[in-house]
Amino acid sequence: MEIPACVCLRFFSFLWLLVGMLEGTESEQVIDRYGSKGKSFLLDVGGVKPAEFRKFYWKLNNTQTIVEYTSKNNEFEIFPRYKEKVMFYEKNFSLKILKLEESNRGIYTAITQDIHGKDKNIVIYRLIPQDSVIKPELKVKSASVSEERCNISATCTVGQDNSVSYRCQQTQCTEVGRDYTESDDLEIVVTVKNSSIVCNASNRVSNDSHSLALKDVCRNSEPHNAAGIIGVTAGTILTILIISILSIYVCVKKNRRATNQDGNLEPLNTTYASVQETSAPPPVETLYAAVGPRECQSKPVKHPEETTIYCTVQGAHINS
Repeated sequence: MEIPACVCLRFFSFLWLLVGMLEGTESEQVIDRYGSKGKSFLLDVGGVKPAEFRKFYWKLNNTQTIVEYTSKNNEFEIFPRYKEKVMFYEKNFSLKILKLEESNRGIYTAITQDIHGKDKNIVIYRLIPQDSVIKPELKVKSASVSEERCNISATCTVGQDNSVSYRCQQTQCTEVGRDYTESDDLEIVVTVKNSSIVCNASNRVSNDSHSLALKDVCRNSEPHNAAGIIGVTAGTILTILIISILSIYVCVKKNRRATNQDGNLEPLNTTYASVQETSAPPPVETLYAAVGPRECQSKPVKHPEETTIYCTVQGAHINS
C-alpha cells in the first residue's frame, strides 16, 4: 500500500512544527534569580559558540539593549546607559551587574543572531533584587517545668510587622500563630537545635538568627521542691527565735542592775537644787591702822559707795 505524497508532507510538517514548538518552549523558559541589593550579580550563559552566530545581545525587558557582541571582529559594545553599571565577559558571554539596585529588577535575555538575521533566545532570567534580612529577635513569653520537661512559649519578631509564635519542648517546636505572610522575601522558623531554641529569618539572598540556651530559659522557671521550702522556712523560724531570746536576755540583764540583793527595787532619790536669788555684795571699805603720828587723806573714787582711806604711818610697825 502506497502512502500519498501529500500525506507524508503533512506528517513531516507536523513533526517539524512540533520540534519547533518544543525548542521554542525550552528557550522561552524564564529562570528566577535573586540578588542581594548593594552587591554584584552574575548572569551566565552556557553552550554559546561564536562560530555559530553572527551577533550576541543582552537585553532588558526585550526593549533595551545592554551589550552587543559581534563575532566577525570579536568586539563588543556596552551601551552608554549601562557603561558604569555592568561588565561583559567575552570568554563566556556572561553579564555582571554591579551594585544591584531595585531599578535592576526585570527580564534579562541572552540572544544570538544567525547569519540570516534570525534571533534566538538562549536564556531568560527574571532578576529580583532583595534586601538582606533583618536580624530576628527571639523572646520567651513563658516557660514552665513539669515532669522533667520544659514547656516554652516564644515569639520571634523580624522588623516591626513580622512575627511568629511557637510552643517548644526539649526537642521540637510547633507553630501556633503568625502575623506575616510567608514569601520569597521572608521566612521565619523557630526550632530546637544543639540544646538551644533558635529563630531563623531568611529570604533568597541572606539569613540571620537569634538563639537562647534551653538550660537558661528553663532554669529561671524551675519550681522549688518541698524539701527546699521546708528548709528555708525552718531556717527563718530558727533565726527569729534566736533573735527573740537574745532580746529578752538583754532586757532582763538591764533590769537586774536596778534591783537590790533581795530582789526589791531600790528607791531612787532625786535631789533637785533650788536656786535662790542673792543680793548684791555690801560696799567694801578698806582701813589701814597706824600707830603714832599720822596723816591721813582720802582720794576720790569712782563709786561713792566704796571709801578707801590711806594713812602714812611714822615710827611704827605693824606686826601681823
